[in-house]
Amino acid sequence: CLSQGEDDTWEERIEGIIRSEGLYEANKMLRSLDTGDMDWGKLTAAVELANVKSAANIAAVAEHLGEFAFIPDVDNEEDVGHFLVDNVDEYTMDIKMEEYFDFSGFGEYFAEEHDGQFVNGGFVYFDSDRSLDEFLEELESEDEGMDMGGM
Repeated sequence: CLSQGEDDTWEERIEGIIRSEGLYEANKMLRSLDTGDMDWGKLTAAVELANVKSAANIAAVAEHLGEFAFIPDVDNEEDVGHFLVDNVDEYTMDIKMEEYFDFSGFGEYFAEEHDGQFVNGGFVYFDSDRSLDEFLEELESEDEGMDMGGM
């Protein structure tokens, strides 16, 4: 499944998991990610937004990838605002009104409301009925250091 990844980020991430958690946990995570339709760009962005590093938490983000949204190739709040108005039915407006609309302000507001952030390759946000904090509370704690697994 790594051959579909776009950069060395995943290789480094997996090497870190092998060092800290063991080969068994790394393999278990990779099996959960090995789906034919995995959107690696979106997964990479979601993992970065959630700021998770453990195998179990990366697998959990992948399992809930539908609760994240990724807008590739945007660089600023104005780009986000334009993308949303042009592509999301909820935010569609009459083209005559666009010259009066503050796309940058809307993108900034949207980022705050949806826990969004710019990542390498675009903009990612949490698109769910619950908050990103609620989702993160369900994950395993990564604060206390990880033990060597599989030994």
